[in-house]
Amino acid sequence: SMNTRWLVHYTRLRQALCMEPVRYNFGSTSHDPMAQCKGTFTYHVDANHRMWQTLGAEETGAETFVLPDGVKITGGEGGSAVYREICRSGLESDKPVKITVRPIMATGKLLKGDYLLRLVLFDPTSTAAGQRVFRVLPGNNEEVDIFKAAGGANRIHVLSCPVTIGESGELAVTLTPVKGKAVISGLVLEPASSGDNMTRSALASAIAGGCLLSSQDVTAAAIVCPANASPTLRLAAREVQRYVYLRTDQLLTTTERPPDRGTMVKQGESLTLKVIVLDHERPAAAALHWRPLGQGAYRQIALSHVARGVHRVTLPPAGDQSFEYYITATTAGGQQLAWPATAPQNNQTVVVLPAAGP
Repeated sequence: SMNTRWLVHYTRLRQALCMEPVRYNFGSTSHDPMAQCKGTFTYHVDANHRMWQTLGAEETGAETFVLPDGVKITGGEGGSAVYREICRSGLESDKPVKITVRPIMATGKLLKGDYLLRLVLFDPTSTAAGQRVFRVLPGNNEEVDIFKAAGGANRIHVLSCPVTIGESGELAVTLTPVKGKAVISGLVLEPASSGDNMTRSALASAIAGGCLLSSQDVTAAAIVCPANASPTLRLAAREVQRYVYLRTDQLLTTTERPPDRGTMVKQGESLTLKVIVLDHERPAAAALHWRPLGQGAYRQIALSHVARGVHRVTLPPAGDQSFEYYITATTAGGQQLAWPATAPQNNQTVVVLPAAGP
């Protein structure tokens, strides 16, 4: 399998952390109940190498359709090449269709917060407005006429609406026929930046901008999560820490070996850290405390805010002594946080190595 079997698991974790949209397409699915390890899920990889989970008759109870090769999709408001590809198949039903949206593989929950729901709609048969009408929830239960909204036949209509996900960690989408059959070809649920899914904002901006881990100037990262955080946010923190540990090579900006994660520097080098504080609001205060290993009082350096939950701090150039440090943060609600959790009794140690010779 060349390790591609794990790709869907990585995608699922990214979706659970709000680092990637949830994508469903609709069409025929494969099932082999007599196999020793029966196939349960079907996936589609689009032209941009993005993973979509496919839902069909067995998963939804609706009928599937596939466009004949001769039918050309001419565009519409969602006329991208990927959406044209997705709309080559779909579901239709003369009964209400309920779709439960969660991370792919139907496991795990989404972080609570605000999202943008996009329904990718294509009518394969109508020749005039009013022939196929259905209601959509969420979305004010409004009536949808794809032919009318898209401006004609063989055109795509993308229905977008903001939604909020609560403690259940999932979203129910219902299509109810009014005239003819309800129909859908694709669904995309994209995280916004509020509630627990502020995690996504911090992590996505950090990773995309190279400021979570970078072989150029960042040698360590700490993730701090309030003790009273929701279970989904605490799970996110654990998964992110594991992801960073396992996938460091994927986050580096060059082909150099992974950094020593802030445990060693050379004389004259400055240690730069990026700290992510997972909370609904920016912390009231955040600082790094350091001193020569086991000696004297701690010196304090305030963390600089970068974006959302991401902060940055740089220590002075290392002398000839190893040193230790810990990080503290005070949340907007007044809670005191520390990293590592054993600080200040047991801190992060940094060994100073001799500078390279000429």
